[in-house]
Amino acid sequence: MVLILFRGRSAWFHSINNPADVNLLYDYVERMLLAESYLDPPPELAERLFERYIDETAASASECYFERAAAGCL
Repeated sequence: MVLILFRGRSAWFHSINNPADVNLLYDYVERMLLAESYLDPPPELAERLFERYIDETAASASECYFERAAAGCL
């Protein structure tokens, strides 16, 4: 998996398995840098794009953990 963060947007890609895939990613990032804006991935990468999320249960557990850690309870 590869994560690209650009101007507050995240793009997760799966199945990046060979040097040609890495070149596609670099070209994609370069196009965004030149455009100074987030762009949709090219067709060659779009089929490997996926959204990552945290459901409410996981988010609540994470918040609880950090609150307890901040209070010195761990």
